[in-house]
Amino acid sequence: MSGLSLRDKAIIARKLALAAYQTTISDPQRLQTIDNISRQTSMLLDFIYGYTFIEDEALDTDDEIINWTFVDVSDDLNAATWNISCGFYKTAASCLRNALDLAMAALYFQIRANLDTEGDGYRKFFAAWDCGNRDTPSWGETTVLMRRHQSIELFNREYNCDVVVETYNHFKYLCNFTHGRPFAKTDKSPTNSAWLGGATPEFDSDAFDKLIKLARETIASIATSWLVAYPQILSTDPLNGLGSHSKYRMLLSNKRGEDALAFARNSLINCT
Repeated sequence: MSGLSLRDKAIIARKLALAAYQTTISDPQRLQTIDNISRQTSMLLDFIYGYTFIEDEALDTDDEIINWTFVDVSDDLNAATWNISCGFYKTAASCLRNALDLAMAALYFQIRANLDTEGDGYRKFFAAWDCGNRDTPSWGETTVLMRRHQSIELFNREYNCDVVVETYNHFKYLCNFTHGRPFAKTDKSPTNSAWLGGATPEFDSDAFDKLIKLARETIASIATSWLVAYPQILSTDPLNGLGSHSKYRMLLSNKRGEDALAFARNSLINCT
């Protein structure tokens, strides 16, 4: 289909996307891979809501912040999965970026809410955003607060890393797609439609594999950030899998996620 003009593709975009979808799912392994991303998204939502079941009077575990942010995080992750399936790879990456951006903003709002000892102070930042009177906080604003969060500081010292900066670096990588850069600065891989297969929407095996990897990394980054900030989430066992940790390993599917799981597990042991 690469010989079609942009005008021709616009007219038959729906048919091209459906054709790409059929090609994508024609392979059982690819279909299983896509379904696994959907399962990881579902796990992520259960996992984040585990925060609201933490029994700690020092924390604001009301579900308001999560309710009004993670509906869009979920939609963006689902949209990314759908666009990967239909050969809109650049768009899929942009959806992943949106999901990560809002999930981290939600964590920022939650941390600020827990700093509110008066009951009417720090939560005003979320309320102003929720009413449309405040812009979504930038990463320049959120990273400063999150890096000072006690549990995150402890994790960074223990694992000799900066988990907030690592998450921000992943966000910046996804920005390459949103901003239409031909190639990413870091690994020089293609990040716009002209170079991601070059025939959008159309199935491309390399682009498919790349976006699946980015989807897994995005989901893992969100879960890791929340778990490092609030390791007590594990105590609520939101995935009902503490016995083997297999579900948690599927969700926290990278090295830093494994570190976060070990960190949270040790935190629980030390608290008993």
